[in-house]
Amino acid sequence: MARACILIQTSSGGVIEALKNIRDVGKVRKAFPVYGRYDIVVFVEEANLKELNDAILEINCLKGINKTETLIET
Repeated sequence: MARACILIQTSSGGVIEALKNIRDVGKVRKAFPVYGRYDIVVFVEEANLKELNDAILEINCLKGINKTETLIET
């Protein structure tokens, strides 16, 4: 099992829309808004690193997401 925590900065006023889109991604376990340098925290779980990478790339390409930082659990 491969897991990651993704810290996300969204465009101004884009948290709600980005959060809705993120929650539609298949293997997202948790996604919630936060305050501070990042706007959203996402926990993703996949069967292997290849599938985890695919999910991370899908999230990075969603509308309203400006910047991400991914912390992979090994």
